[in-house]
Amino acid sequence: MLDLVLRGGRVCDGSGGSAHDADVGIEAGRIVAIGRTGGAARRTLDVRGLIVAPGFVDVHTHYDAQVTWDRLCTPSCWHGVTSVVIGNCGFALAPCRSSDRERLLRMLEHVEGMPFESLHAGVAWEGESFAEYVRALGARPLGVNVGALLGHSALRAYVMGDGAYTRAARAGEVETMAALVREGMVAGALGFATSRSPAHVGEGGRPVPSRQARRAEVDALVGAMAASGRGVLEITPETFPVSADELAWLQGLARTSRRPVSFSAILDVPDRPGVWEPVYAQLRDGLAAGAAVYPQVSCRPMRFDFDLATGCASLDAMPCWRRWRTAPSDAARLALLADASTRRSSAARSPRSPPRAAGTRSTRSSRSPPPSTCARASRCCS
Repeated sequence: MLDLVLRGGRVCDGSGGSAHDADVGIEAGRIVAIGRTGGAARRTLDVRGLIVAPGFVDVHTHYDAQVTWDRLCTPSCWHGVTSVVIGNCGFALAPCRSSDRERLLRMLEHVEGMPFESLHAGVAWEGESFAEYVRALGARPLGVNVGALLGHSALRAYVMGDGAYTRAARAGEVETMAALVREGMVAGALGFATSRSPAHVGEGGRPVPSRQARRAEVDALVGAMAASGRGVLEITPETFPVSADELAWLQGLARTSRRPVSFSAILDVPDRPGVWEPVYAQLRDGLAAGAAVYPQVSCRPMRFDFDLATGCASLDAMPCWRRWRTAPSDAARLALLADASTRRSSAARSPRSPPRAAGTRSTRSSRSPPPSTCARASRCCS
């Protein structure tokens, strides 16, 4: 007798074959039959009119904090996601000393738009190492599968302290980080993640730690990951769309390390038709030459929400906006808004869209958002 039968659903099995109506039989937590299962089952669900499909794997999430209090990783689970990857862009909760927790949470607040109050109240800290973090997750009755990447910014802050935000790493510091990467891979990390994106600005407008790393540092840490014989490099490039030079560096990394590279992300840029074609061509040529570099692709336009009280990372990269953010009171901010020189300065430093042909419509969707958009709420993709 089967444990469960899903009766009469539309099966899309992920193989590339046509969808078809079938029953799905499950025993001991595994699918054992697809077709007509007329036998008895301990439980039967009538799923006619519904899609029966494998769960989706969301390879780019930022649930590192939320998963410590929300085992389902909502809202992703509502949309069929059954596996999530955390630690993307190099933002992670471990390793982290107890004295540095607030600084790490402030970085998540600022870059990923997560309210600090929620993070401070909700995160369950258990130990300081990556291995301890992974063990703590494994001890929870998680509702989704969770895989963790080693976060470059977290590693730099742990090894270099405040210097992580301001300078390149010294040789000894790189080796210490490499040792932590090797330990993390033994503990079960999926790989290593970093960001070089100018849009990733931390508290006070400072670049996140990974942006201060030279390419040689990234090379060394990817080499430490590759020494395990497995793992993937996830990276948010410095250029958008990714430049030929930066992509060539990533392709060289993939060949040297013999590990795949996944970069975030190819997004729609309506004002620049065809802008990704050279990237596609270079990716195809690289794959043919053994460089396993794969772009991440968003299934929808990017959306950013923010409010004036909490601010936003991308705008804080602009000096005129930082002046607003550091004003001592709402009255002082209103005075700045009314000041003609401040308004002129803000307008002069704002990004300009390139001219469009008559009759075309612009829908913005790019990695560097305009000054009217920015991250505010915790989101699953970035």
